[in-house]
Amino acid sequence: MKNTEIGERGAEPYRLQRILVAVDLGACMDRAADRALMLAAQGAAVHFVHVAEPSAPADGVAIGRLWEAMTRLTTEIIENTPAGRIVVTGEVLQGAIDDTVVRAAGTMGAEIVVVGSPRDMTLMGMIRGTVIDNIIRRANCPVLVVKARARRTYAKIVAAVDLEGSSRKALTFALKAFPDAVIEVVHIDEGADAADEAALRRRLEQLTAECVADSGRAAAYGRGPRSIRVAQGRAAGILLEELPRMSPDLVVLGTHGRIGIDNLVFGSVAETLTALLVQDTIVVRA
Repeated sequence: MKNTEIGERGAEPYRLQRILVAVDLGACMDRAADRALMLAAQGAAVHFVHVAEPSAPADGVAIGRLWEAMTRLTTEIIENTPAGRIVVTGEVLQGAIDDTVVRAAGTMGAEIVVVGSPRDMTLMGMIRGTVIDNIIRRANCPVLVVKARARRTYAKIVAAVDLEGSSRKALTFALKAFPDAVIEVVHIDEGADAADEAALRRRLEQLTAECVADSGRAAAYGRGPRSIRVAQGRAAGILLEELPRMSPDLVVLGTHGRIGIDNLVFGSVAETLTALLVQDTIVVRA
């Protein structure tokens, strides 16, 4: 990859104020919960949602136990959180997980939805789109898929961009939400030849400058080096090869949110990477 150095020091930080966390109330929920609380550390409302699917036991006893588990979770968090900094609530809902989470996020006016890794890996899940893919396609806000333990705030971010509206939204969100992180912009060109690279780089620099302006930041990124990287090849393959060398804490992607058989046949780079990456991933729908 070739780099172009850009930008200066960032401006006044933006902070998330309404965060929805989808949890399964099992042993694997702690990573998503811990990351959401870290995002809310400067003060935010964090709403935990567990969805009991129609296929699960829905009698009063079973639902009551889920409510007890949710109450234990929120009580423990409240007891270990400085008073007045984070408002923590929780509820148990019934329905299809993806539809119910999306509706709950809309009701809350969530600025981000936080989930753990996808669970629906059956053949039928692949045909209709995994639960997490469906949430990404339908949510009106960014979706953070948590893979790693929340040991620190995000310090190094890779934003994989093309020249579409979804990438503009994704990069603008990253610039706003993570003002202290070093952000590297990566573009994988699957079509143009090397002779077009200079023009492509100019377009990417213009896109980045526009995202900076849209984000409300006076200069490009936060502390440390920042660059635009351009490579040629298949996007998913190149990113999976390059990301271990770049060592980001977070990968930011845009997606068109397509639904239907075309998406099944041709796939989505964002969905492929969301499933395969070991890093936390934020996906922003156009």
